[in-house]
Amino acid sequence: MEDFAVIGLGRYGFNIARQLAEKGNKVLAIDINPEKVEKIKGMVAKAVVGDAKNKSLISELVNKYFLGVIISIGSNMVDSIVAVDHLKALNISRIIVKANNEIHAELLKFKGVTEIIFPERDIAESLTQRLTDLKLTAPQKITT
Repeated sequence: MEDFAVIGLGRYGFNIARQLAEKGNKVLAIDINPEKVEKIKGMVAKAVVGDAKNKSLISELVNKYFLGVIISIGSNMVDSIVAVDHLKALNISRIIVKANNEIHAELLKFKGVTEIIFPERDIAESLTQRLTDLKLTAPQKITT
C-alpha cells in the first residue's frame, strides 16, 4: 500500500515524488508521459503511465487509505479539476493541488481541495521569512 500518490511528473511533481520516496514513503507516481514515468520508475514504489482524467484508472490505483494525493498537472486547469472530482468520489481525505493562477485556486477551493499551493510564491515567502529571521538574529553592528 502506497502512502502518497503524485499525479503529474513535471519538475514540481517529479521532485515531490522523489523526495517523499527518499524520506521512506511509499509513492505512487502517475503521468500521461511514458518518458517521465520511466525516469522516476526506480525511485518510487510504483510508477504508472496514465491520464488523470481516466476515472477507472484513478479508481483502480488510488484508495481512501492514502495519506495524501498531490496533483501537479501542468498548465491544464481542467485536467486537475477533473482529477480532483475523481479523488473526491473515492473519499480521499487529503488532496493537495498545484494551482496555476488565482482563478484555478478559486475553483479548487470550491471543489473542496485540502491544500492549494503555488510553488514559486510559496518558496519565495518561505525564503523571505528565513532571511528576515536571519536578519533579526544576526549580531547588530554597533555605531558610535
